[in-house]
Amino acid sequence: MNNEIGKKIKELRKGLKLTQSELAEPEMTKSMLSRIENGTANPSMKNLQYLAAKLNKSAAYFLEDETEIGKVIIKGEGYFPMEVILEALNKADELIKNKDYGHGLSVLKELLALYKYNEKSKVYGDILYRLAICHIGTNDFNQGEELLNCCIKIYIENTLYVEAARTRLLFLRRPVYNHSYTECKDILKDAYELYSKSSSRDVFLEIEMLAREIPITLAYGDFKSTIALCEKGITLSKENNIYYLADVLYRNIAITYLLQNNFERFTENMDIARKYAEFTGNKYILARIFQNYAMYENMRKEPVKALEYLKGYEENTHERAFYYYLELARAKYLLGNYDEAIKELMKINHEEKIDYKLDCIYLLNSLVLKGLIYSKKEKYKEGIACIEEAIEGMMPFTSIEYKGFADYAYKEISSAYEALSEVYSSLGNYEEAYSSLKKATELKHL
Repeated sequence: MNNEIGKKIKELRKGLKLTQSELAEPEMTKSMLSRIENGTANPSMKNLQYLAAKLNKSAAYFLEDETEIGKVIIKGEGYFPMEVILEALNKADELIKNKDYGHGLSVLKELLALYKYNEKSKVYGDILYRLAICHIGTNDFNQGEELLNCCIKIYIENTLYVEAARTRLLFLRRPVYNHSYTECKDILKDAYELYSKSSSRDVFLEIEMLAREIPITLAYGDFKSTIALCEKGITLSKENNIYYLADVLYRNIAITYLLQNNFERFTENMDIARKYAEFTGNKYILARIFQNYAMYENMRKEPVKALEYLKGYEENTHERAFYYYLELARAKYLLGNYDEAIKELMKINHEEKIDYKLDCIYLLNSLVLKGLIYSKKEKYKEGIACIEEAIEGMMPFTSIEYKGFADYAYKEISSAYEALSEVYSSLGNYEEAYSSLKKATELKHL
């Protein structure tokens, strides 16, 4: 990110006694201008030209004297084409936002090939930072982390500790992928230590670090700390009028309450998360919110409402993850459309690598649902086999070190035994039905 441009914009705005809203509107949001001024976002050329006009400057004013021009890029005549670099970085940012990492790599590699950079400059570090994100996004952790180490070295040499701390956070991706949350704690500690060396405050980074800590506390089953972290991030966001990650934080609060079967607080917080996601135009989070609503409505045996929310999911993302097919199948099952429900379940890829263990357990629910559907179609043997497979798959999660995952596993295994009891009852095998129901009850008290 480019701090110098943001500093110049902020300085001129204050000199003209303009608020962020007055300068930003109507072309931009106040939140975007705040991020640009704080160096956590780059303006597009269109936005830079708009801001320059309102500040009575040319766009070139904000691009000149950038980090000692001749030292950043070594080129025949010493020309520093910052506008070209900014456009390329913004394009890469957009591709990264859309998880199009392959095209992001192409854009960034082409940018690196255009000029000969000073490899100690911040601009060079910013390019490597995005390259690392793209490599990590394709699970090429070795290459990504090698680039991240280069970035951190560059940023520290330039006393850019905020950037160094933000870069350190990207090392979380591999341990999260490998479900190693103890290692995640160490990485977060490093990031906080780097940030403590910064002479300036970055509220966006503070909120981001809080958000990164939330999956860890949730893994350990510490619901109180999870909610406290979310609320601290929300408070920071409100105090600084930036609304950064507010949708994500409220959604995490809602999910935490859902795990505790507190449905009133779930809907209360998910409704707020939805408002922020719609306000900021965060379609990915909005899609996940609709999926969470659908899951909740299916739990309440309201399949028609669940289907309505799944339409909202479809409108906001082209991604069709397992949780979409699972809730779609569950809604159709509740409506009695068993053949259609089975078709949706067959679209789930059970070999897919799932990042978060809660989702691993959630995925196995598809086998329980399949077993219930087979039972309705009087294929009892197949139904029992599916549910037993789900129970067998969930059982290892009960013995892991993370209490949050273990508790959730026990809860879902209990529900699976209840489903198994239902199948045995339909089959007329009341002895096995009673035995399964007894196991379900016992697990609820663990």
